[in-house]
Amino acid sequence: MVRADLENTVDFELTAGSAKATFVEQGRKVENVNSNLKDMDVDILYHLGIDTSDLGAIKAKFGDVKVVAMGGSRGRVITFAKYAFEQLKNYYQMKEEDATTDLAKKAGRFVMYKVGPILTLNHGMGFGCLSIALHEVVKLLHYAQATDVSLIRMGTSGGLGVEPGNVILTKNGYDATLQEGHEVTTVGKKTRFPSPSDPELNAELQRACADLNIPLRHGNTMGTDDFYEAQSRLDGAFCQITEADKFSFLNRAYSQHGILNIEMEANLFLSFCERAGVKGSVMCISIVNRLQGDQIETPKELLKLFENRPLQIIVQMIKNRLHDAGQL
Repeated sequence: MVRADLENTVDFELTAGSAKATFVEQGRKVENVNSNLKDMDVDILYHLGIDTSDLGAIKAKFGDVKVVAMGGSRGRVITFAKYAFEQLKNYYQMKEEDATTDLAKKAGRFVMYKVGPILTLNHGMGFGCLSIALHEVVKLLHYAQATDVSLIRMGTSGGLGVEPGNVILTKNGYDATLQEGHEVTTVGKKTRFPSPSDPELNAELQRACADLNIPLRHGNTMGTDDFYEAQSRLDGAFCQITEADKFSFLNRAYSQHGILNIEMEANLFLSFCERAGVKGSVMCISIVNRLQGDQIETPKELLKLFENRPLQIIVQMIKNRLHDAGQL
């Protein structure tokens, strides 16, 4: 098998530097949004099944959200809501049914749960579904006047030189052409937006990861608009490249750009957070080392264990916030 040349590798382990690993409330609202919203009598968040006809109810329900945890699959979000409730029920006022009440059920597009300070919802696979979910959840938080909100994507990915089970915390998002950022096309014109993660939020997640003794790598992440061809896989229905082409590209991504994993959302997610003026991080588990092959061969039982790690890290981060505030 042709292998990537990893002689010129760089250590991409996380160093928090001057970033704070302790959450500090600043009272910052989600205000960097579309100016046209203020002229709308009622905004219909169609894909969430929510509208703004009763702003008081929206503020009462969502005004205390501090963490939005998003994942691709419905199952992961359902599992996370139940896990978060069990872990945090003694520290926040919430009901057991909060963990099982789907707030987006009316629309039937996504699932969404509110558990204490956490709002968790799935975003489907790829840029299209994710963009819809982000637009509507950011508007929801804006209308709710939520403050100091952090958005975290918890997902799975194919690692580059990273074995299954390792958590990869994204520094910057890249696209499939190895360019930083994400392009948005409006009225036929493309605009590229930067896609950095928030260093303070990353530092909090790193601290939580260390508390749980979960292996962590920190590097850049490539987001693509396809699982097969755009990720240089050889096992799709079509393939236009050779094995040598694949490993040449993956080696360049890894050694020249510090890309440690490939998925389908990171650069859009982080660019959206940057534009909205909210803290954003992407934390994915590696489920396959793409430098060894394309097929996901990790046993299902072990894969399930790995996939729960980002969920555990987010809850630990919230516990750390409680501890630092003298509430735990």
